[in-house]
Amino acid sequence: MLRVASRAPVPSYGIELSWCVLGRPLANVVLVVCSLLAVADTAAVADKPVTAEPAMEPTGPHPRILLDDKLRAAWKLQAKVKDSAVARAIQRCEDTRTSPNDFRNDSYMGFDFSANLNACLIAWVARGSDDDARSAIIYFTALLDDLQAIGDGKGGEGSVRRDTGYAVRSVPPYAALAYDWLHDHPLMTPALREHARERFTQWMSWYKKSGYHNRHGGTNYHAGYALAATFVAVAMGGEGGDFEHELWNHVRDEVWGKDMAKALGPSGILDGGDFKEGWQYAPLSVAEYALSYRVAARHEIVVDGVEAWLQAMYVRTIHARSGARDSIAVGGDYQEAQASAPVSVLTLLAVLIGPAPDAAQRQAAGEIARQRLRAKDLELLYEAVAQANPAQPAITAIDKWPTSYFAPGVATLYARTTWAHDGVWMATSCASTGQDNDHNPPNAGNFVLTRGMDEVLVDPTPYGSLSSLTSNAPTVESRLQLPNYRPSQAPWGETTHFAWAIQTTTGVIASRCDYADQYKFQDRPSDIALAQRDLVVVPWGKQRTDASVIVIDRAETGEADQPMHLRFRSPANLVLEGELARTKLGATSFTIRRLAPAEAIRDNRPETRPEIRPLKNGECWDEKIFTRGGCDASRLPGTEYRVRIPGPKIEAIHVLDASAGSELPVATFAQGVIHLQRGDQDAYVSTKVGMYSTRIPAAGQPAIHVVLIDGAAPAKPTVTKAGAECRVDVASVGPARDPAPFVFTVDDRCGQAEDPRTGPAAPDLAGLAAGKLIPVGGVPSRKSRNGMGCCDAGAGAGSSGVLAILVLGALRRPDPTGARAGGHRRTARR
Repeated sequence: MLRVASRAPVPSYGIELSWCVLGRPLANVVLVVCSLLAVADTAAVADKPVTAEPAMEPTGPHPRILLDDKLRAAWKLQAKVKDSAVARAIQRCEDTRTSPNDFRNDSYMGFDFSANLNACLIAWVARGSDDDARSAIIYFTALLDDLQAIGDGKGGEGSVRRDTGYAVRSVPPYAALAYDWLHDHPLMTPALREHARERFTQWMSWYKKSGYHNRHGGTNYHAGYALAATFVAVAMGGEGGDFEHELWNHVRDEVWGKDMAKALGPSGILDGGDFKEGWQYAPLSVAEYALSYRVAARHEIVVDGVEAWLQAMYVRTIHARSGARDSIAVGGDYQEAQASAPVSVLTLLAVLIGPAPDAAQRQAAGEIARQRLRAKDLELLYEAVAQANPAQPAITAIDKWPTSYFAPGVATLYARTTWAHDGVWMATSCASTGQDNDHNPPNAGNFVLTRGMDEVLVDPTPYGSLSSLTSNAPTVESRLQLPNYRPSQAPWGETTHFAWAIQTTTGVIASRCDYADQYKFQDRPSDIALAQRDLVVVPWGKQRTDASVIVIDRAETGEADQPMHLRFRSPANLVLEGELARTKLGATSFTIRRLAPAEAIRDNRPETRPEIRPLKNGECWDEKIFTRGGCDASRLPGTEYRVRIPGPKIEAIHVLDASAGSELPVATFAQGVIHLQRGDQDAYVSTKVGMYSTRIPAAGQPAIHVVLIDGAAPAKPTVTKAGAECRVDVASVGPARDPAPFVFTVDDRCGQAEDPRTGPAAPDLAGLAAGKLIPVGGVPSRKSRNGMGCCDAGAGAGSSGVLAILVLGALRRPDPTGARAGGHRRTARR
């Protein structure tokens, strides 16, 4: 069994210690020496994984993929259960015979052929009918040779190369499944098996060499490739000659041993259970990873981190749900005309298919039952596999969970004021765009906001955007970027990160996004000295169902003509009243107020006034309307609050309120202190060292204080009573050891108490129950690839090789479901 995720070095004593534990033939004396050395150094290596004998290539009898006596018996039972996945598969297979013309054509990339094939394979396993086997063979041969219609002969070797290899996920894996399951059936003749092996070799040798993202774990292309390569390598083991040996070694050592081990490791792209390309692409991808790993593990390929990833993905799914909705935060490219996405059954099936802990599986099964989710088409195989070993559904006791969660792989914070259905929920991200995956526009500092069912602040970014102006992210003018890229954030940043992200017992949420590196151009350092966005969420009332969000944007751009562009986008009709924009959406009153810069408010110059504009429906690849970095199109109707603030030193403060009533909290900003007052409640946010005075809080209504100090750790603030006031003294004590803000409360006697942190929560269910927290802060260690994404660079700014890559791969793909709903879309890939 090969454990490939963590290969920590072991001490060397002239003889590799791993030789001792591998059991290789050595002289007895060497074994004794190794054993003694191992015992002597037990403490040094106890926490380091041991690399075992490499997993051997499968060469035994068929079937080798998924199907065993337990699965067969379970499916025979499921066949008798009305509306089970197996029963629906049987019905679909019968339909292919009773209405063959309805199933003759494939609408997208082989997905329909494979869905029909899988249905008939399941039916054959459950019933043992030769009619089902015969129907399966029809679609098996169609995958081998055809393209869009059974018998058209237009597929074959080039079938998988469609869309730079997108079809690798839909054609080879299910053809390999049929090859394996029907291997010894009379209908699978020796000639047909040989023909299939020829196709497998053609398809996989091409993708292994030239397929898109064939080595980038955590991307949707790689997920499809991992599924295909694993299934084909297992099915063809011992029967495919030299290439088959090479493919198995590649699957074991590279696809799982390196690519997925990296993606699943600490700070890997999948760490925390989120998906950087977004949740249009994620559901099928995570299900493919879970299913292919189930097969790989059965053949002794073991990767550390899969179990933790599946559990974290479930926890993330729950935290990403906004308010009373069962829809989740989208992230990345999304085509539908809605702000959030429904939870996909595939996401939850992945938890059930893979080696997730029992508690996560039971809760995932509970969510499927509660939402009455079920699979269709290609998904039937995944549901049938999950139902074969059903987890007892359990209700997720989310009211006992912490209310914030951080996904490190994508640097996204999910937080809410309460688990009550009418609470306020926010998601915010602060990540470098990176070059190793697509479908995520540069949008560090972006955030969305929901109260109950009302999505008051949304990210309406259209599919294929490469601009930060399509979201709620802050945007700063950089002279380093090419004109066509301005003013957007760029994709070459490496050190963009959350400096901190916390939540406290009073429900306060606070984060800081440092995104100056988003203006790096290829290998050239950013010309923006400072770019930060702070978000502070202050809940109101004992139920915490209303909240104010303080948005503090700072930048140093160098020149006055390098401004900051801010946008807050809502599906509602915002109306501007001076410095205040307001609207009503469902049960929520939503307002946006500008508190700073004071001079802009005072001078009221036209070029710095806020304005409200309707969101422009459109697509960013329409070069007649938009430049790459200037696109501000939307996939949703609505309006946006927008303002332009000149450089070189910028500080902008806005307060966004979401509440049940129309009464606004009082909001002021003076001498570095933001004061919010709603009835008897007060909140203060201090942005500099010094002293400030406050009114004495009402009994039973402690005031909330948040201290945000740049570059220094404040001493514990001193609060004293002075007549009818409380005086707060914030003093700096030097370089920050813990850069996170200090949050405390002040009572009616001017007594202070620290407001302890309650989040972000741990990404595992045991950690959630134990109240384990995840520290957020520091610069991520991973780096993006350099030299990509410059489509129109002039001399010295790009390379002909980069341009060739971009021209050859100038497509971004919707997933199959999205494609059928919205058509196949084209746009320039970074």
